[in-house]
Amino acid sequence: MNSIIINANAKINLALFVKYKRGDGFHEIESIFQEIDFGDQLIISKADKIIFQTDSAILKNQGNNLCVQAAQLLKKEYHIPGLAIDLKKRIPIGAGLGGGSSNAAAVLKAGIQLFKMKIDESNLCLLASSLGSDVPFFLRGKTAIIRGRGDNIKQIKWKENYFIILVLPDVSISTSWAYKNLRLGLTKNESNLKFISLKFQKSGVEDFMHYFKNDFEKMVFKVYPQLEKIKNLLYKEGADYASLSGSGSTVFGIYRSKEIAENAFKLISVNYKCVFTQPVLG
Repeated sequence: MNSIIINANAKINLALFVKYKRGDGFHEIESIFQEIDFGDQLIISKADKIIFQTDSAILKNQGNNLCVQAAQLLKKEYHIPGLAIDLKKRIPIGAGLGGGSSNAAAVLKAGIQLFKMKIDESNLCLLASSLGSDVPFFLRGKTAIIRGRGDNIKQIKWKENYFIILVLPDVSISTSWAYKNLRLGLTKNESNLKFISLKFQKSGVEDFMHYFKNDFEKMVFKVYPQLEKIKNLLYKEGADYASLSGSGSTVFGIYRSKEIAENAFKLISVNYKCVFTQPVLG
């Protein structure tokens, strides 16, 4: 095998609590990541050096993007000759959907498969974590509780299917900017952030709005009021739950009813770029 075609799916944050800034400069978070059936596609091949090409005008000018960094890491740590990476980009940049992290995980997985490397899961997670906090999640995807700086991952089984509308406004939000401008309350600590519980895992989509929130919304909506407008529109059009994903700019709506979701998609997509998708469940 000399080449692999691999899909790199996006994620949404069903919930995102930011607890405090850690001593290592990262923020302690508690979140639920959900892989979705929407993403980029990569063609990755064996090569004598690292080659990167893409249909994304932005990434063409970024010589050291996460795809390249992942290939360089494999080359350095495991002495592979190189990889040729061809990225077909669909996930917007700065959208809170984890596109860059998903791409990096895809390069790691493909490189390991192509060169038949034997790397145990713990070492692979450490490798992925060195590229970015969200990268380890994308090694397995599906549904997971995320804690720590993003490297404490607990896979969970979520059986109830639902339908998702992603609204993709023409706004790119830097994650570093969002964390820098986030004002954390003084009362946040481990004891009062127990939204992830056995009770939640036994609940349904209709309970999401009672359990979940995203700590970035207040600050991001203040700077980008059009995003709050989109969230309200999703609720108006029948969403059972709507939220900002990550630090934005994507706003998503979750629907139990496919018919209601499809009707909402038709109405909302008149004025906004939208994607109709579903969760990838375990």
